[in-house]
Amino acid sequence: MNRCPVVFLALALLARSSAAEPAEIAYSLGIPAGALEQFVPVHENGLQPEARRATPVYKPERDVVAVYALHAGEDRNVWRVDFAAPPRPESAVLHLYVDADGDEATGRQAARPMGGTDYMVTLGTGNAYSRAFAPDGTAGNGPRVVFAVQGNSLYMVCDFPVRQREGRTDYTLYVLSHDAGQDIPDNQRMTDSTPRFPVNQVPVQPGRKIRRFVDYTATEGFAGTFRIGRIREILFAESTRWRTHDQLERDGYEVDVQTNRQFGSAIRTRPEGSVAVAAPAGTFHVAVLFYDSSRWTEGLVLRVAGENRGAVVGDADNNRFWLHWTETAQVFQGGERVEVVGIGTNGNDPVSGIAFLPEAPDAVGFDCRIENFAWQVPVGEPGTVHLSWTTSEPTATTLHHSAGTVETPQSCLHRAVLTGLDPAVAYQARITGTRRDGTPTVLDGLTFPARPPVPPPTAAEARTVPLRVRNPH
Repeated sequence: MNRCPVVFLALALLARSSAAEPAEIAYSLGIPAGALEQFVPVHENGLQPEARRATPVYKPERDVVAVYALHAGEDRNVWRVDFAAPPRPESAVLHLYVDADGDEATGRQAARPMGGTDYMVTLGTGNAYSRAFAPDGTAGNGPRVVFAVQGNSLYMVCDFPVRQREGRTDYTLYVLSHDAGQDIPDNQRMTDSTPRFPVNQVPVQPGRKIRRFVDYTATEGFAGTFRIGRIREILFAESTRWRTHDQLERDGYEVDVQTNRQFGSAIRTRPEGSVAVAAPAGTFHVAVLFYDSSRWTEGLVLRVAGENRGAVVGDADNNRFWLHWTETAQVFQGGERVEVVGIGTNGNDPVSGIAFLPEAPDAVGFDCRIENFAWQVPVGEPGTVHLSWTTSEPTATTLHHSAGTVETPQSCLHRAVLTGLDPAVAYQARITGTRRDGTPTVLDGLTFPARPPVPPPTAAEARTVPLRVRNPH
């Protein structure tokens, strides 16, 4: 297809629509503000032919005009796709097919230009995500994708390694843009694409990539406990400096006036809302009390004097309050701003307070004990045994006994009924399960019989039983 050439510099100027936007975009992409001027042109696609642009199907916001790329340290790759008009992500689909290793024999098994794709970075109807392809073509969820729109430009960033050669990236890319929606006839669907082209002139940036809030995907630098009795002891100790949710400075958080939990909370009302307090003078472990819901994945980043000091990700999903504290104590002069930023991907990241602890408590996490093993052989049913046991945290378990095994689903209460056993045998057993960290938990040395108890002899007898009724009215 013959296309009209477009000068890269002209579109780069169109992308800068206000003085405030570049810093916001750079922050969301995890690149220095000045890096917005360092994108390297990697493909000039040009406008679609004039005849195509004159048809009713043509949408300039889908017309891919140019593609730029940037390496932003370690495994961070950023792309800028320029369109003939401001893009509209809510009604469009944009795919970036990245052959990260430059080998078309590995990755997605398909014909060219999609074949060989190792990562498919997608923005579809306003939702950004990625798919990763193993060398044999097996597909799975890929790394997080963040996007931003400015003027005629759409930026996308995703963290994964790409092949490098002599200080520059060395991979290939194919871009596909089209209307969203399955009910649009092909002859009415606006589609544009590039050929697969090399991205081999982008300088590799040395040093570490910028750590954004969204890059925290696991708890870092914190220990904690969810035992409510122990939490109360810690918070209400005389040496603890405790600030409740309604005593915190709130920006993008509000007090939850409808809660019925043991502690009140402030809940996030916008992305990256925060609560803050001034630190007292002294050496303290900073602690955060929050509610870990099974419905959402909460996320909190601790910042002290403007610097990130760790993160808590609420992935226990046990519907309990958790108190998390920094593993390392910090010396405060007094007055430093201690801030907790809500970064959860869903939910409202409830925060019940911030505490300053002179000593780090003992961390008590999930121990997943198997206990309370009990058995019963019903009277008159030799060879039938009813068994039960509990686990202190939800887990699937397996009962191993002399005659076989029985599996129970994830729960805290487990039951099994065994039939066809030999009443003359005393059976040996053990129960196994798995903790949240993948390590086994075991209860062994168990025994149970299969012979029912002998009921006592019956005797005829008549008795008078007094009946008393108390009616206070």
